[in-house]
Amino acid sequence: MKKSVFSPEVQTEIMSRLEKPTETTLPLWGEMNTAQMLKHVQLAFKISTGQIKVSDRSTFFTRNFLRHFLLSAKVPSLRRIERNPPMTFPEIDVQLNTTVKAGNFTTEKENFISAFRLLANIESFAETHPLIGKMSREDWGNHFYSHINYHFTQFGI
Repeated sequence: MKKSVFSPEVQTEIMSRLEKPTETTLPLWGEMNTAQMLKHVQLAFKISTGQIKVSDRSTFFTRNFLRHFLLSAKVPSLRRIERNPPMTFPEIDVQLNTTVKAGNFTTEKENFISAFRLLANIESFAETHPLIGKMSREDWGNHFYSHINYHFTQFGI
């Protein structure tokens, strides 16, 4: 069964894992620091609610094949990530987009907690994801967990 951020058990898991990183925790891959990672995930939440608009970049492949992987919470191997780095939407790229720079770790952690709690209680979301197409609330819950898990794993948490 897929994990969803709408499950109280999963919410507890995420909050528990969030206690582990510090300002100086280094990523196992990629170049973000912990504050940037937390900011990036918060920005991704805003895509689902329509607060951040991202143009449709879906293709037959992403809607029919990549979709299953992105909703599964599986993290690709480090070798695969290094060979084919995941795409980040420019609108939520905290390293390249100067309008979405992250603050300090403590602030971003507090903001993540607030955004996560708010997200867990929202009933309606965008009907589509800009990369994988049509989404139900259940799909969004799986996707949020998958995305958070990916980045927490990136930092060894």
